[in-house]
Amino acid sequence: MGAGCLAMPLLSAGPNFIFSSIFLIIAGILSYFIAIASLELFIVYKNNANITTIVNYNFGKFAVLFTMIINGMLMYALLSVYMSGGADLLNKTVFPIFSVKMTTNHALLIFLILAIPVFTKGASLVIQSNKIIFWIKLVTFLCVVSTGLFFLSDRLYSFVLTQIKYIPHAFPVLFGALWFHFLIPIIAKINNYNRDTCKRVFKIGLILPTTLYITWVAIMLSLIPRSGANSFYTLLSSHSSVGGMISLALSNNPHVPRIMKIALDLFSNIALLTSFLTVGLSTYDYMRDACKINQTKIGVILTLFITMTPPVLLVLLFPNSFIMVLQQAIILLMITNLITFVCLLKQYKTHDVQFKITGVYFLMMILIGLIGLQVVDNFKLLPIYS
Repeated sequence: MGAGCLAMPLLSAGPNFIFSSIFLIIAGILSYFIAIASLELFIVYKNNANITTIVNYNFGKFAVLFTMIINGMLMYALLSVYMSGGADLLNKTVFPIFSVKMTTNHALLIFLILAIPVFTKGASLVIQSNKIIFWIKLVTFLCVVSTGLFFLSDRLYSFVLTQIKYIPHAFPVLFGALWFHFLIPIIAKINNYNRDTCKRVFKIGLILPTTLYITWVAIMLSLIPRSGANSFYTLLSSHSSVGGMISLALSNNPHVPRIMKIALDLFSNIALLTSFLTVGLSTYDYMRDACKINQTKIGVILTLFITMTPPVLLVLLFPNSFIMVLQQAIILLMITNLITFVCLLKQYKTHDVQFKITGVYFLMMILIGLIGLQVVDNFKLLPIYS
């Protein structure tokens, strides 16, 4: 539960709670069927389950190059999202505690100074840091949820049919927040490629976050009204990021217990930090391997430069673009799924694939449709609540 979780209330404000909840459940169901279809490919290849290797087996080096470019773009896009959100959260929730005022660019610099040194110490420190941070994130989130349930608003249950028009703008990110398919090769391997066991893992791994996401959206839509002064409408109209949302939720509700305010601040900052560390480590290792850089002192600095410079430039070129860049990352996520399915289609003649080929084509059509939806949205052709 990271950046996708934090962005969810901003996108759910338009369609409001009922429609957002319905389509979150639909996103979870869609994610489950995509997962069990993708699983079949990794069962075929078992321990050779790296998607780049599988693409090479099926389509050759040019296809591998295309896959590498898509993965690289995806990692850079996600890193820029986390940098933008992390800087905004520091500026809106942490610095005010110390009465410090900074520009967004200065906040970004502070965020990088705090986070990047971790990568110079290697993967083990990132993994150990994430273990500690994860438990803090879990405790603070449970505190927010358990306390926030007492502040649920009656306006959550208002049903206005015309608000469904905002779902096409929100749905790709709602789906992306429940997208976990990079983990499927690992899940398959540690469960000995047992279909039934993996399916149980997928079910639990989707039911739990879907439930928590719906609860999270309910709490945030209770703390911040949908319309009027100091509302989601004003946040979205001013292109505010997650920092503005958390800050407004706290300033709107002085009666909220102090422990919930502290937990909300901690959770939002830590959720972005864990996402940044995890994807940052993956990107660092990906670039190190792709560029064949020896990890001397100069090599570490060079790898960090290659890893961090493009996303920093993205943030500087597109300020206040947390949602926009996240939406483009979702397109890349869906393309990676399509690559998996194209490889899977080649296995039907030679292997016992236990997922109907018509189902694969159907899922591919949905993914292509969602990509098309996001492209249309990029041209401002869909209704947007702002």
